[in-house]
Amino acid sequence: MGTLGLLTPDDESLLDRLLHGVRHHPAGLQLQSEKAPYRATIVMLAGWGLRYKTLADGRRQITNFVLPGETIGLYGALFNRCDHAVELMTEATTAEIPCLDVMEVFAASPRLGTALCWIGGQDERFMEQQVMRIGKMNAAQRIAHMLLELHTRLLQNGFEDPWALQMPITQAVVADALGMSHVHANRSCRMLHEHGWVDSQGGQMTVREQDQLASFCDYDPDYVNGGKLPSKVLHRLAKYTSAASSKVH
Repeated sequence: MGTLGLLTPDDESLLDRLLHGVRHHPAGLQLQSEKAPYRATIVMLAGWGLRYKTLADGRRQITNFVLPGETIGLYGALFNRCDHAVELMTEATTAEIPCLDVMEVFAASPRLGTALCWIGGQDERFMEQQVMRIGKMNAAQRIAHMLLELHTRLLQNGFEDPWALQMPITQAVVADALGMSHVHANRSCRMLHEHGWVDSQGGQMTVREQDQLASFCDYDPDYVNGGKLPSKVLHRLAKYTSAASSKVH
């Protein structure tokens, strides 16, 4: 949300009041279970998580990842149960907002409410790209496109340290995220590594040659919105803020 440049000091104070229960978790912890009620809207402060669904035989489909600065269960108040699970890939630090308290944001702060809607809109865009990757790309292109998206999301959320851009993506995670066998994932990851486009070792992957990788998989980062809202939205928000200020005075 900080990348939007929307929030006033009052908005940030409201968010600080809502966020509570900062906790540190071990890798492998399940933060949210399939078909279980949402406990809270969770904000990932540090660490990585993954969203997934399972079949009756135990096979898993990873649908998306949760990176620092992103949320879990943003719209939890609107549904009785969660339709996916969330597991931590690394050690992590989280904070929580009671689901119903999220609704208060929209009444109290148009700017903060807009920022939350933006987060939800980004999640929708990521899901569209996931469908496109699995449906229309070959195995190596799928991997390249997914890694570039995750790399862009990290940069958007303020991570510039090269060590922070080392992604805890294993070949098993690649297979479960992109609908391929572990053998196929291994072969495709090795090809990207041999080209020098991706460093793949020690259970981590790092993008090395962004331009070549982007050309290979036709990656356009524009869908990972960098926080530039349309001017008409900013104008409307200024109008709302001005009207609210007039009522106070």
